Amino acid sequence: MIQSGGKDEALFVLLKGSVLVTKGLHKEVMLAQLNAGDFFGELSLLPRKPRSTTIIAKSEVITWKIDSQSLKSLELGIQNKIQFKVVQLMVKRLDDMNKKYIKVVQEKTSAKA
Repeated sequence: MIQSGGKDEALFVLLKGSVLVTKGLHKEVMLAQLNAGDFFGELSLLPRKPRSTTIIAKSEVITWKIDSQSLKSLELGIQNKIQFKVVQLMVKRLDDMNKKYIKVVQEKTSAKA
């Protein structure tokens, strides 16, 4: 569905099905599984920001693709709700990443002791 490094500017809302979020240079590592109601691709709405992960459909999916032009054409209240949800998601993902990083550091510290 999405290839890491791609340059399109669109956010996807997953309406049906599930997808895998992967990242890697030589071997893809699964970062997450997203299901109906989740969204992905939000970072690509930032100008000149290439896709950072690959998205693979795990089942048959239906998505709502919102490119930057479409987002701007929505009424202001809807734009604000989408933008707020994107910020909430980014904060949650950053928090999850920090927890995983702390866990890895603690495991490495324990292994050295």
